[in-house]
This record gives sequence, C-alpha cells and structure tokens, in this order.
Amino acid sequence: MQKNDLSAHERYNRLLKKDEFIRNNLFLSQLWEQQKQEEEQRREKERLEALRKKDKHDHSANASTEVKTRLHVNLNFFLCY
Repeated sequence: MQKNDLSAHERYNRLLKKDEFIRNNLFLSQLWEQQKQEEEQRREKERLEALRKKDKHDHSANASTEVKTRLHVNLNFFLCY
C-alpha cells in the first residue's frame, strides 16, 4: 500500500495518533520536571532542618590562629581590669 492509497480517514487517524503521542510525551516530560523540582525542594528542606537541629556546641568552622590569638589577648586584657 502506498501513501497515496490511504484514505482521508486513515490519514486523519494517523495524525491523531501522532498528536496523542506528542501530548503524552510532553505530559510525561512536564511530570518528570515537576517531580525533580519537588525532590530538590525536599532535599533542601531536609538540609535546612538538619542545620536547625544542629547542636549549638557543634562548630561549623574553626577560627584561624590569628583570630584565636587576638581573642585570647582581648580576653586577658578585659579580665585584668
């Protein structure tokens, strides 16, 4: 059967199937993007929650030697007075 032999009805049905296929792929692509964004938001929320729950005695950074020295000098200065 050649393309010219297809009836108008058959061509119309093929176009509908292609259109449906394209719409389904678009829908699945949008759904995948939405799920990806929701997963990223969930991870960020968990990360922030973990930071909030972090023990206040845990230090997230270490002071440099210079900073420690200055602090020590200043504390000694104020404690002497």
